[in-house]
Amino acid sequence: GSHQRRGQIRHPRRKIQRWNQHYAVLTSSLRQHCPEIFIPTEQPGVVPARSSAQFAVPSMDARATEALTRELGARGVKVAWFGRPEWVGFTSTVRHWEYAGKQDAALPETVSRQAGLLDLPLYHTNLWNDEDFRLLAAHVGEAVRVVQGSAKL
Repeated sequence: GSHQRRGQIRHPRRKIQRWNQHYAVLTSSLRQHCPEIFIPTEQPGVVPARSSAQFAVPSMDARATEALTRELGARGVKVAWFGRPEWVGFTSTVRHWEYAGKQDAALPETVSRQAGLLDLPLYHTNLWNDEDFRLLAAHVGEAVRVVQGSAKL
């Protein structure tokens, strides 16, 4: 028989367009709810497929970032944190790549940037509407305020 091959992702252009639209709404809303947030930008000429949103709160140290991941998790917002001492799932950095030898000293800027970087997956959000992303950003902003408030106690 004849087998028709199909790609892993149906309608990839549409999905990428939706991810990028969702990313734009989310990051704009994050900046409103949490002005101190850092959202990396890519190099000019890169055409992104934003299946996740990465961000950091530069004022937070490792303990506060760990608390933020717990606070977000309690709100049903799952994020991956690149700065964890140990890799978890698919979230790892050069610090965790034992097969590559010790890279921390050779790549101090990379290690420093990744220390507070969080990753919020968007690949499952194609059916969400813009308001869902505004609500998500509000949850992130509130979680940041809770963690920052508890750090002052």
